[in-house]
Amino acid sequence: MDAPGPHISGNILILDHSNRHFFLWFSVGQFFSLHFFYFFLIMLVAGKNKNRMLHTDSNMVTENGNDIISPAKKCDLDPTTIKRFAIGASHTVYITNDGEAFGIGDDKDFVFGTRQPRNYNKVVKIEFQGFENQKFVDVVCGMFYTMYELDDGTLIYCSRFCQKRRPAIHRLKEGDPIFLTGSYFRPGVIDSNGHAYLFDPKNPYNDALKIIITDQQFFDMCIGDLNEDEPNFVILCTRNRKVYGNYKLNHNSDKFVEITQFQNVSVKKVVGNYCHAVVLLNSGFSAYIFACNISPSSELFTLFNGGKFHFIQKFVRTKIVHASTNSDSVLFITSQGDIIVSGINNGGCLFTSNITDINKYLSLKRIRYENQFFTYSWSGYSASCLLAGMKPPIHRGYEYFMFHNQGMKIPNDITWNEKKDNHEEIENQEASIEFWQNQLIHAKTQLKMSHEIKVYTQEEIASMSQKNEIFNSSKTKVIEVDDEKVIKFFIYNDINIHDVFQEWFETYRIYFELNHPCLARIDGVYFGDDSCPPCILMEKMNINLFYLVKGETENQFIRLSDTRKFQILLEMIYIFKFLHSKNQLLYRCLKPQNIILTKSYDVKITDLGVNHLDEYKSDIDYIFEIFKGKVPPEIEYVAKDSSKYDEKVDMFLFGSLLNFLFTGKYPNVTKEGTQISNYLTNRKIKNIIEQCLCFDPEERPTFSHILEELSTGIFLLFDDIDDFLINEKKNQIIQSEEIMEM
Repeated sequence: MDAPGPHISGNILILDHSNRHFFLWFSVGQFFSLHFFYFFLIMLVAGKNKNRMLHTDSNMVTENGNDIISPAKKCDLDPTTIKRFAIGASHTVYITNDGEAFGIGDDKDFVFGTRQPRNYNKVVKIEFQGFENQKFVDVVCGMFYTMYELDDGTLIYCSRFCQKRRPAIHRLKEGDPIFLTGSYFRPGVIDSNGHAYLFDPKNPYNDALKIIITDQQFFDMCIGDLNEDEPNFVILCTRNRKVYGNYKLNHNSDKFVEITQFQNVSVKKVVGNYCHAVVLLNSGFSAYIFACNISPSSELFTLFNGGKFHFIQKFVRTKIVHASTNSDSVLFITSQGDIIVSGINNGGCLFTSNITDINKYLSLKRIRYENQFFTYSWSGYSASCLLAGMKPPIHRGYEYFMFHNQGMKIPNDITWNEKKDNHEEIENQEASIEFWQNQLIHAKTQLKMSHEIKVYTQEEIASMSQKNEIFNSSKTKVIEVDDEKVIKFFIYNDINIHDVFQEWFETYRIYFELNHPCLARIDGVYFGDDSCPPCILMEKMNINLFYLVKGETENQFIRLSDTRKFQILLEMIYIFKFLHSKNQLLYRCLKPQNIILTKSYDVKITDLGVNHLDEYKSDIDYIFEIFKGKVPPEIEYVAKDSSKYDEKVDMFLFGSLLNFLFTGKYPNVTKEGTQISNYLTNRKIKNIIEQCLCFDPEERPTFSHILEELSTGIFLLFDDIDDFLINEKKNQIIQSEEIMEM
């Protein structure tokens, strides 16, 4: 099922609408299947593309006749369906959310385990005899091998050294595999005891070499090698964040020593391949690189003596959240969603758009691609893939050792998965809020901002005098803070963060861009921290139309002056005409409670966003109640199927709204016609209401049509109307709209 969000019906952008009370709330919950509505959710590929191994057609052929992708392009895979992905030298493999494995590329040498020795330019399903009922969990690819992990802990090792296309089947003796990694020539595994294993690249059937360091548990490992004889280095990161290395990191010895550079810092992850490795710190504002036997000379890749890591000075003010390596280069992902590349651009694998950069050396070059927000990268021999608009896959070693294996007591009434989700929510809360902040900053550069929005600090929010509580629910709380502002807190709960961020951002993107006088004004935002949830500050509105007309009790009908009625009518027409004709937005739930008014009776519309479906359904139920179920069939689909209705839904509900404004009652609607209260004597207003409430949507007018109809002799429609005030309001709106079109 698709996540709820903005969608297209005809030429109209549909925005789910329900929350009537000034603000929206977002939480941090599910992370892996997270979509961004503003940034396209894609996998972008570049580099070597033999046999369509990157899941799309090549767009260039080199002088040597090699198929490559440069500039980068979107591949055919849907990242929301994929659990794991890996790139080899001439093949790629992915695992679906359903636990199936698929491969593409050159498998003449059994490097990814198909039954027939051939080149595959279309994906082929991977199956192994005797394991048909098992699901795939993880995969790692090298130059000449692929290793799969099954859900029962079995490791299946496919390699060019396998005999008669028979895979090597491995089971770890003391623990289950919880993290797969590998270099070009050999795979590696970390088990549930925190022990590391290196597999034989030349004889895949041999038992793996086990690595143990007394009193240490590993959660991360990277391997670098230049050939199949011995590793260039192995780097291990322990649960207590110590880093160990051997060979080139220890005078070519196979013994492991602690790398003292990282004794006083918290290491997040280690990545490496071939002849270089990268260490990322938890803070993200520092990255260290180790390189050996690198021929190109640059400020990044040089031959460092004594097994030391080199601190990258340029990253002091750039937060790095992920990195991946191939033979001669590194891709860094920043918290702003950009990529920074360095090394040899083999086959265009570093995502540059300039063809002259192919096979050239690039040094810490920042790459942007069509305003995408990148979150993760995969690197192969001379091919790369970027994930955009989606939370990156979780590091399995970190997940296991930083939570599951730390001795936390799990209550009997909470399952392991629920407990894990709860922990992940708490563990990632701060990082996720920062993640969204960076997305907002990234997106703001693409928006036409109408006025400056203040970003408040926690101290400023705490110092505000909180007066009356206006609204409180399980998701939001709205509090009056002074005579001009209200503040809405967004309460952390189990709401999917994708849906809520869509709602939050799209709503206020509209306010930023439109700045219509009949739209509520946003004064500031606060992103939240452990002590205070996120909130948004907005101008205070005094009352909604329902209470203005009905009063505090059900039968207390307030007789508004003709001037006020027409002012409200005119402003509603202008704002909804503006939304329909200029911006192709539907409101979808026009009812008195959703029309907010200031002290001077100016109409203010709030919550033009993608709101929670359960709340919106309550609005639909309300509509059925006031019409006693007698509504056009299209209304039934408003919360279900946007293809079955258009802007005429707003027109129908606007007719009901007008009837309520002028009579204090809802109309009696039937297929045969509409009965309007005798309280309403104005024939022109009656005709407009009847037209709006037609069962056939084709017979309903547009807001432009209504405005045109009222523009002739409007001051003759009512007995007592202040033509100066009405003209002043009208001119203010027209001038504002003209300014926005400039």
